[in-house]
Amino acid sequence: MASLATVASRGVATVITWQLLRMGLQMGSQIVLGRILLPTDFGLVAMVVSITGLAEVLRDMGLTLAAIQTDKITQQQKSNLFWINATLGIGLTGLLSALAYPIAALYGEDRLVSITLVVAWVYTINALAAQFRAEINRNLRFQLLGLVDVVPLVVGLVVAITIALTTHSYWALVWQQVAVALTGFVMLVGFARWWPSLPKTGANMRGLVRFGLGTAGTQIVGYLTRNADNVAIGAVWGAEPLGFYSKGYQLLLMPINQLVSPLTRVVLPVFSRVSSDALRLSEYIRVASTTLCIGLSVLFGVAAGVAEPVVVWLLGERWLPMVPLFQAMALGGLFSALTQVSQWVYMGMGQTGKLLRLNLISRPLTVVILMLGLPWGAMGVAVASSVAFFVGWVVSLIGCRRDLGIDDSWLIWQGVRLPLLVGVPLALICLGVTQLISTLWIALVLAALAAVTYLGLLALLPPFSADRRYMTLGVRAMFNR
Repeated sequence: MASLATVASRGVATVITWQLLRMGLQMGSQIVLGRILLPTDFGLVAMVVSITGLAEVLRDMGLTLAAIQTDKITQQQKSNLFWINATLGIGLTGLLSALAYPIAALYGEDRLVSITLVVAWVYTINALAAQFRAEINRNLRFQLLGLVDVVPLVVGLVVAITIALTTHSYWALVWQQVAVALTGFVMLVGFARWWPSLPKTGANMRGLVRFGLGTAGTQIVGYLTRNADNVAIGAVWGAEPLGFYSKGYQLLLMPINQLVSPLTRVVLPVFSRVSSDALRLSEYIRVASTTLCIGLSVLFGVAAGVAEPVVVWLLGERWLPMVPLFQAMALGGLFSALTQVSQWVYMGMGQTGKLLRLNLISRPLTVVILMLGLPWGAMGVAVASSVAFFVGWVVSLIGCRRDLGIDDSWLIWQGVRLPLLVGVPLALICLGVTQLISTLWIALVLAALAAVTYLGLLALLPPFSADRRYMTLGVRAMFNR
């Protein structure tokens, strides 16, 4: 157990370090390309990816996580998984190519045909790379995974900036995706020190496929939920409103995708190994939930408060309509991240079937809530998304209690109390400072000082002693102390 904890903590620290760098690159990409391209350009690409992105889940079918999660896997099993992924990727590229004209007809936008035909090939490339990534991950070579996450982004950004400066068109965003996928594939093949053999029958694939199907089902339902708003806004309100909404949504999910989702690589094997020890599992869950809740409450609270002057400074005044959308979605983003903890528990205990059944209830409910805001445009959907993410988080905790016997009362209280006492006050403090001070750098410094002062005073209060303990454990685990 001590060895496992050491490996896990080092893995967390490595993943977080690389993902912070990755997030910085993605943020830089958003800023630079946002300065060159129009909101409509981002909206056009978002229209396509909102639909075709489902292929990213289907081409993998949860088989990457299945290969990572299992204790033992043979060469033939890994090879069979590779060929399954490859077949799915090629088939999905063909299907998406055939759907190019129907997608364009859905939105009433002919330019989407050529975008779809190019983007479709990204999913074949990623499908071929899937098991090479899984092989590196199984061997706990997190430094190499970090390189594969970062270097392709640099290449893609160079390609995108070059095309954007030359054409000033949405093609910069399209070819950026292709460049990232190709570079990542080449690096993974070079680093994996593994090569698939020809597919054969006889290898025991049932457990791997069952786990993968359960995981993929959950991911498919989740994807449809997360992208129903983009499709609806694009179809009803057009490319420009979708450009503002999707940009705000990307900025919101960037810390979640880059800091939370990649932690699955480290947390999932650990949860899987302690799943039979209820007390120890409970401690892991509380540490993970508290660390995420406090960290993201601070992040989203400050970001919502300083959003307006920062957006004007980084992207320009033409992106100002994005600010209230981002602020409306900020609180919901926190609960979207916290829901990930419940999914880790389900997958760590091997209960992907139960997780799928839970999501078949919670996700459609989320879509219904999102659609209730559609008549009020992008802002209506943004407000509804925060409500929907909160409801989905509560349902996920109730499911953990019902299906896995995990006590949810403490987690619900923690998830409600901390955002209200940390995130919301920080947002109001930073918003007040930026409204009173016109000079950006002075406003940001004063907002940071006010936020740190408030957090320091809050941490000294006795009711937060348990929060301090769990947060300290989480931070120490991240830095292997």
